[in-house]
Amino acid sequence: MRAEGYEEKRLEAEGWPLRLTSYKLGEVFHCQADNVSPGATLARATGASREEAERKALEAARKRLGRTRRHQVESEGSLEQRHRDAEGDQREHRQIQQVGPDRRQPGFFEQQQLEPADRVSKGIRLRDNA
Repeated sequence: MRAEGYEEKRLEAEGWPLRLTSYKLGEVFHCQADNVSPGATLARATGASREEAERKALEAARKRLGRTRRHQVESEGSLEQRHRDAEGDQREHRQIQQVGPDRRQPGFFEQQQLEPADRVSKGIRLRDNA
């Protein structure tokens, strides 16, 4: 079988861009609805006529798009402000954690010393059990 009468239509459904792709395969019309970008398939339908297949696919796509939530994206200015605020909080936190120079624990780049321990030496004999 060979696909005939290939058509693409772009429209808007529930506030989203939508593409309907329809074609005839044998005696049946097929239609696919996708969300243009990134092109994810929302619905597929078949019908005796192109109009029936497109109507079924569009109805199913509208149901799915109607349940999709939109999230408001903040502008760059507010993101930059939030980043500056976070840096300020970190600076304040760092100042609180600083310790005076008379501390007893070595600093990050200072080498920690090991406490002396009694040396224990025992001979280990390796036997060959052959």
